[in-house]
Parts: sequence; structure tokens; C-alpha cells
Amino acid sequence: MEPLRSVAQLPVLSVSSAGVWRWLPTIAVAVALNGAFMFQLLRQNGRLWKELDALRAAGPPSETAAGRIGQLAPGFALPDLDGEIVELDDLLDGDRGVALLFSDPRCEACADLYPLVGGLQRDPAADPRPVLFGLGVAEDHRATAAEHGIERVLLHPDSRLPRELGVGGTPGLVVLDRDGRLAREPMLGPDAVSAFLTGANFSHPTHADLEVMR
Repeated sequence: MEPLRSVAQLPVLSVSSAGVWRWLPTIAVAVALNGAFMFQLLRQNGRLWKELDALRAAGPPSETAAGRIGQLAPGFALPDLDGEIVELDDLLDGDRGVALLFSDPRCEACADLYPLVGGLQRDPAADPRPVLFGLGVAEDHRATAAEHGIERVLLHPDSRLPRELGVGGTPGLVVLDRDGRLAREPMLGPDAVSAFLTGANFSHPTHADLEVMR
């Protein structure tokens, strides 16, 4: 049996200071990258939770869009670019229908539709008349409205109204007749919306015609 060694006799593990300093930059980079990754992960999770909360608040559509054709559109009271509150009845003049175009300032596919909206808003014979519904605040849409001569822009804060009307993305178009009833299924995507706005027969059916169109 070996005798116990004194502390002075025990082997000593040593790391040279040069070796430590050589690895410090690598360790610092690894820590920084890990911190950046965690920050982005938490940020992304925050956005996902916000989107989920918005979807929960909006709730699922009560019925299909086709099943709501001929029904009165839900009422709303939304600000325009000047802060004036506009209701659905303010958009209906009894002679022409109205087309509600839902857009988002981040929607690149919406950009080609803005000149069409501006031109049709200035056309006294256009039926239905398009109205731009922009997501966000006034400053998000002022430049676009000025550039394309869009006279009527209403601001909506979230996805509740478009979802109630059957629109789940942008661009989306909802056509109402002169009485404020849903005239047809919503149109989604730039191709469908552009085809309607540029159609040779830009006319609107009366409510009596809707029963045949279902």
C-alpha cells in the first residue's frame, strides 16, 4: 500500500496562458452567435403568437362565402386618411354598387392594382365603384393614394372585417350591390382582382339577379 502523498507531491495540471488566449476569440464568437440565434428565435415566436392571437380573435367564418351571396354585408365604421369616420351606408348611393379592395402596404402583388383603383374611382360611370381598404395607419397609404389618384381609402386595423367578408389574404376584392348585399364570392389574388377591375363589362348585377347566380 502506497503512503499518502503530501499536497506538494501531487501532480499539478496547468494550462498555459497562451493556450487560453488563443481560444478566447472562438469562444466569444460562439457565444455571440448563440445569443443572436436566441434573440431571433424569441422575436419570431413573438410574431407567431401575435398572429395566432389575431386569428383566435377573428374566429372562423360562420359559413362559406358562396352561402352568404345575397346577404347584407356586415356594417363598419372606419377612418379615412383624414380621420373622418366612414360607414358602409356612406359608400352606397342607391345607384351603383361598391367593390371593397383589401390591401396591405407590404403586399407587393397589390401594387399593380392601385392605378386601376384610382382610374375607376374617377370614372363616374364605374359600377361598382372601388374603395381601397388599407391595413395599418394613414401614413402607410398616403404616398400610394397621392401617386395613383386614389380618392377614397379606408383604414382597418386587423383581419376581422376582411375575414367576416370571406377574404383571407391580400389583395382581396368583395363586391356589394347597391343595397349593400354580397353580390358574388370574394376574389383573391392579383390575377382574379385585376381581371374583374379591367373586365370589358364592368357592370354589377341587381339583387334580383343574384338568385340565378348562386
